[in-house]
Amino acid sequence: MRIEFEPRMEGGIGISGAAFRLPRNRVSVRELRTDYESALQPGRASDLLIPKLRQVSLDEVNHVHVFNGEPEGSLALDAIREILETRRVAGKEIGLLIDYSTVSRAANGISLCYKLQRDLGADNALTLAVNNGSCASFQLALQTAVAFLKSRDEIQYAILFSEDRTRGKRFHPPMSVLGDGASALLLERNAQRGLILDQASNSMGKFCDILGVNHWNETNFDLSAFENRVVPLHYKITRELVLRVLERQRLTLKDIDLVLYQNMSGNDFRGLAAALAVDIDRIYLDGLEGHGHIFGSDLVINLCLARRAGKLNPGSRSLLISSGAGFSWAVTLIQN
Repeated sequence: MRIEFEPRMEGGIGISGAAFRLPRNRVSVRELRTDYESALQPGRASDLLIPKLRQVSLDEVNHVHVFNGEPEGSLALDAIREILETRRVAGKEIGLLIDYSTVSRAANGISLCYKLQRDLGADNALTLAVNNGSCASFQLALQTAVAFLKSRDEIQYAILFSEDRTRGKRFHPPMSVLGDGASALLLERNAQRGLILDQASNSMGKFCDILGVNHWNETNFDLSAFENRVVPLHYKITRELVLRVLERQRLTLKDIDLVLYQNMSGNDFRGLAAALAVDIDRIYLDGLEGHGHIFGSDLVINLCLARRAGKLNPGSRSLLISSGAGFSWAVTLIQN
């Protein structure tokens, strides 16, 4: 699945293509609940200080896609090639290649960016990996790419990509159900649509001992501290970043047509709507079912789906909002 924009001669730095791929194999939330029910902490509900979290079932996710033998990098490569073929961009024209995968690596244990550089023939590309923001790494990679495009005139195109394979548990109530998949984005100088107007981010190292990227390892996952210390602060930081971006652009939330957010749960969507004081209809919700939370790919998936659904009209403005157990929060303002 892809989105396509038709750039003209002059413009700004923008998203000129996006695509994602999902593994064919899938598993239902009902199956996951059965598999992991015995592993859930019997007393976890009594540990939660946030009553609403005790009621989150995650049934609305329905199912997620999971890798089953596909070679490392194959889905990401397919997504990138789809974009490049659609935009008629050759691999040698790519000046920057950034891997924002959260938990995946190539078979040799290093970033997939080198393998994909070879397979794409992107010999002129500077290769980077940005994963310090966990699920927000997509936004941090986006900020990095924009900075390079602004500072280096020789870079015309940048490819950002991820391919994530969940290790260990997928069912993490009340937060999310983890899915697998790959996504890619093409940034282009002189784009006319998908223009990146502003970006903001925040990281808080004081939470580093609560949860790390290796959260399939229960010894590195303090669930109670995450839910009771990080979650309450989450919406406050998100709102502050949104308002910071809008104030710099002399806009208000009334000027935003659609909010694209990470696919955690319906409860999280409602929490964001309340924090921003916007109607839930202004937040794109349809990416949750059938995908679950695919780390940094969530926003690319929702961007593609919203574009296909006709929700990103020319000239409209969208906010891309996400966070990660880095711990990082980020917001991007886009003019479609």
